[in-house]
Amino acid sequence: MKFLEHLTLFANQIDDVNLMNLFLFDLKDEDVTKTMYAGGYSKESKQGASLLSANAENKVDLICDLLRNVLEQVGAKKFFLSILMTFIKKSVPQLEKVLERIAQMKATDPKLAEEALKYVICLVDVNELYDFALGTYDFDLVLMVANKSQKDPKEYLPFLNELRRLERHYCRYRIDMHLKRYSKALRHISQCSDRFPECLQLVEQQHLFAEALRLYLPGSNENKQISAKYAEYLKKKKHHEEAALLLYRSGMLEEALPLYRMTGQWQMATATMKQLKWTPESIVEECRLIAEQLKEQKRRHEAATILDSYCQDHEEAIVTLIEGGLWEDALAMIYKYDRTDIIETNLKPDVMESHSEKMELLLHSRSMFIRHKLRLAAVREEKERKRIEFFESGVNPGWDRDSFSDTSSTAGEGSVYSERSKGSKTSARSSSSRGSSNSSKTRRKSERKRHSLKEGSAFEDLALVEALSELIKFADSVRGEVFALVRVLALFNLDADSESLRGTYQDYLSLIATSIPEIWLEEADDPQEADISLGPHVSTNDIVRAMQQQQRPKTSSRQKLDAQYRVPPAFSKEKPYQLF
Repeated sequence: MKFLEHLTLFANQIDDVNLMNLFLFDLKDEDVTKTMYAGGYSKESKQGASLLSANAENKVDLICDLLRNVLEQVGAKKFFLSILMTFIKKSVPQLEKVLERIAQMKATDPKLAEEALKYVICLVDVNELYDFALGTYDFDLVLMVANKSQKDPKEYLPFLNELRRLERHYCRYRIDMHLKRYSKALRHISQCSDRFPECLQLVEQQHLFAEALRLYLPGSNENKQISAKYAEYLKKKKHHEEAALLLYRSGMLEEALPLYRMTGQWQMATATMKQLKWTPESIVEECRLIAEQLKEQKRRHEAATILDSYCQDHEEAIVTLIEGGLWEDALAMIYKYDRTDIIETNLKPDVMESHSEKMELLLHSRSMFIRHKLRLAAVREEKERKRIEFFESGVNPGWDRDSFSDTSSTAGEGSVYSERSKGSKTSARSSSSRGSSNSSKTRRKSERKRHSLKEGSAFEDLALVEALSELIKFADSVRGEVFALVRVLALFNLDADSESLRGTYQDYLSLIATSIPEIWLEEADDPQEADISLGPHVSTNDIVRAMQQQQRPKTSSRQKLDAQYRVPPAFSKEKPYQLF
């Protein structure tokens, strides 16, 4: 940090442009007190000297910027080459700044400017410098760079002469297109009112829709054409909601309406129909179609709102709410339109039917949960028994090598099992190399296929954990439906049915809560991490057993599961309130 505080003194003491250039050229983004000159610094000195690299995001950039300011004050003309070097040495060389400074110097001191250009050409690629010069739109500077390079005039003069004859904005557009600076090209071509087709082509090819819309006033013909093209692009990308918004704001209501219908945005669809002056009959007919679509999407409350507000079909709206299990909303609408007859004809029968379905579903799910849980315990016990038997005997007891997941893939050398492992490893390596190009999606699908619930399968325990996890998610997903059904059953004095549903669901949740620690066991300490104890008290069998345990793969059974199954799924422990 002391160096930065004395940059002016440093510049005055150097007082030689060549030495200053050499200093800048050798700058590196590293703490030299810890590398090149580590031997010349004590520990305390290193700590102080390292403040620069610790505090500066980029040491070279920081020094270049600060030293440039000092050199401009000490002697801008004297250190002109060094000032240019501070731009070139930056992590991202600022060649445009270099060319700007040379162009400015050319106006006052052509000889120094020419010398500076020769110097810069020695430091950077001349073709890159030529492109940067072209990007300044200064033809004199471009020619100046080209003349100092090894370029053949036949390569650049025809192109430059053609550009000189063009209108200013179109000329800059052509230059930007040549340099592939498409955003800048768009800004320049937008200034050429007679070349909009060319502008639109650029927007489509480079997908510059958002930038183009900002360059043309809303409501203008150009803005509408760009919006239409943008909407087409969004539709291809399946972004229908955004496409509809673009078309609507550009006044293309006829084109926006089908997209609103497709995406289920019924509010905007009805608003658009009104603006298009549709007849009431046409609006009702269209709203019925939208309502059916919303029913298919399980958005029954919204479907009922359309049928009630736009179609004036109150009975169908009530039935829609009942079919969706929205009992309380259905009751509110029943009494709003004084249609209490629907309670006996539709509401109560549907409530009783839903009660029967939910009870059957919960009992079946609970039965499956218990069965999978017991089977998981049995599989784990069997695998542990076989693992212990195998490591104690050192001989293959006659079971398939994959019959337990995290301990069955290795064994001691020289055994029958080790020979089978060698073959399987070779096969695995070859299949891995052949399938290296497969997508991650295909690999995940293959992994899922390996986890079969078939009794005796290699990864049955993993499949059981996955199945139990899905059953827990299901139990949590029906919580709202069960709570609502319990309430409406009690509302109609069907206390026995309400209590049976509440009790069944509560028992299921309790079963899940107590079973989670048994399903997702705490991982035991890995025996392979322990050192082999040696000494007169240790037998040969003890050493062999310890070595066999160390040969177990480090990947645990749980690691073979997808990430979502490695921990218990989140579920609420809230239970239906017991009224009776």
